[in-house]
Amino acid sequence: DPQTGSGALGPDGGEWPAAQTRALFDDVDDYTVWDGTRVLQQKDGTPIDLRRYRRVVTVIYLDSQDPVSPSAGETDYKLITVTVLEGAEVAGVFRTVRVRGGRDVDYAG
Repeated sequence: DPQTGSGALGPDGGEWPAAQTRALFDDVDDYTVWDGTRVLQQKDGTPIDLRRYRRVVTVIYLDSQDPVSPSAGETDYKLITVTVLEGAEVAGVFRTVRVRGGRDVDYAG
């Protein structure tokens, strides 16, 4: 976390208010609690009518020595998975790896 330096996954204190807005998220692992059921919007604010879809985000640490395996503790690698659901069916999955001090790396697996 850029403010607290915490290695815990998920939002830190004050980043997940009662309104459940993601506006206060300040690093990628805050999204590990995000279950996006809000209406999607274009950049200009125009709503996209995809109410039958929802997004679920998970973030886990990856092993530094074997970056395709989960890690039990904090590492420099985070795997971000966004799953798009249509009802109970998986409509799509996107995965990427975020490296501390680096940039996003596409992840196939």
